[in-house]
Amino acid sequence: MKPSLIVSFLTTVTLLHSPAHAQVLTDLPDPSSMMSSDDSSSNTQTNTTSINNTNQNRTSTQDNGNSSDSSISQSSTPPLSMSGIFNSTATIPSVSRKGGGTVYHFDLQPATFLSGVQLTIKIGKAKIYSVTALTRNGGRVELKKDSSSSAMDSGSQLQLYVASVEDISAIEIRAESFGSEAAIDLSAYSDINVAKLILRDDSPVKPPTPVAPPVVKPAVTVGDRVLWIRSDGNAFYGTVLEIFQSGDARVQFDGYSGIDVIKVADLGKRINCALSGDRFCTGERVLLWTDNYYAGTAISVYSNGYATIVFDGYAQASTIDVTKVSRAVQSSSGISVGDRVGFTNGDGSYIGTVKQIYQNDLAFVLFDGYTTTSAIKAKNLFRQQNCSDNGICVGSRAIFQINGAYYPGVVKNAFSNGQVAIIADGYTGLNYADAKSMGRSVSRLGNLNIGDRLEARVGDSDYLGIVRELFSNNVVKIQFDGYTGYNYLQASEIGKQVNCEGASNICTGDRVVWRPNGQIYTGTVRSVYLNGKIAVQFDGYTGINILNATEVSK
Repeated sequence: MKPSLIVSFLTTVTLLHSPAHAQVLTDLPDPSSMMSSDDSSSNTQTNTTSINNTNQNRTSTQDNGNSSDSSISQSSTPPLSMSGIFNSTATIPSVSRKGGGTVYHFDLQPATFLSGVQLTIKIGKAKIYSVTALTRNGGRVELKKDSSSSAMDSGSQLQLYVASVEDISAIEIRAESFGSEAAIDLSAYSDINVAKLILRDDSPVKPPTPVAPPVVKPAVTVGDRVLWIRSDGNAFYGTVLEIFQSGDARVQFDGYSGIDVIKVADLGKRINCALSGDRFCTGERVLLWTDNYYAGTAISVYSNGYATIVFDGYAQASTIDVTKVSRAVQSSSGISVGDRVGFTNGDGSYIGTVKQIYQNDLAFVLFDGYTTTSAIKAKNLFRQQNCSDNGICVGSRAIFQINGAYYPGVVKNAFSNGQVAIIADGYTGLNYADAKSMGRSVSRLGNLNIGDRLEARVGDSDYLGIVRELFSNNVVKIQFDGYTGYNYLQASEIGKQVNCEGASNICTGDRVVWRPNGQIYTGTVRSVYLNGKIAVQFDGYTGINILNATEVSK
């Protein structure tokens, strides 16, 4: 090996790592003195200078020119050469853009003495806030802690000396990406051992999915009330009198004078709550859903999967498989018992009150005007609320459109599906409309106010009138002069009355001349409008003519 390849860094690290080695290396010559002039430049190109590194210093105490008790002292970050020693590299493939940086851990397997580490910006641009070596014994050795340093571009390297004599078990890095993506390579160097760097997965550990405890069928004992389902499907209720080691039991069934011997395994013990299905309990409201709906109350429950239920309107109890029964619940699909709800089908729309809900999502609703409840899936119901998402509220005035015609009215209901129930002025029935297509009544719309005088053109004619109502969807309710009904126009289609028309500088009261088809008329401007129209009463006439302001001269 050429003298120029001797690595002063390794010498220093080995000295710090082992006192035994230090006795051998106490009087090594300065590596720079061993370099030839030819090797010096190539060595400078090979070794990448570490950030904030300083030169290794060698000091010796001299007495009369003779060396006595020489020693080696070094700075915290000496020059770092990475040739001729064991190394391992791992990558942070996608550095987070989180402000202040994200902490990444690299485990070193096995833990070993490290000479130094090198970080390389592999892709993009990133800032390295800190680098810390974690020792086998839990210690922390700060290799870099300078949050004020700038971001590094792709290809940039950072070499750091590991000033620890303990074996290193992990490297901790806090880094931040300064672009769409960034990746960082970490290389660890050792002159002692080959170790592997592994990027640790620091993502939160997903908790295990809870497992329901196994259902344990309670043992039948003497004195228990039991249910026996005979092979023909008939149910018999009784009391256990005696149990034998053979697995048989003597049972006194209700209504029978004799004693029957039944296999214990065929008996269902009376318990409080069902062991399968919706696991309803004695006394709860339940629903049997077969070819029809039957609501009732559970009187008793048994461990063999049956329950005794008294259904509404029936005096005699029925024995039912618990898996065919749903228990009553307070809410389902966002609908709760007592909610006012809406429902729409091909026959129309209905409003009512939820009376019962069951775990199978079936709700019983009493609709307004009806005496019996209707069974409807809760997911198909719409909960009544005070206001729609765009501010159409119950009790407020609003306007909706049917077949191109506008109808103002009073909002009676708003629902969670965006529908609004409204009674139009002059009508008694409810109409349903999408709140997004409606406008709520407002006191001001742009420069228009209720009561403003206006001019508008409808068809081929111009009309003067007054604003009666304004709506948030830019619809204006207008009553034209001489008419009792109302017209509905967009705000952009009308001109508000003002004192002067800006473009022509014609004002109310001005005297003007109009020259149509060679005729000459003089008159007085009675009103001016923002849409460029003026109302003129010509001399000798009682009526009003509506003209464009550009058609006359002052």
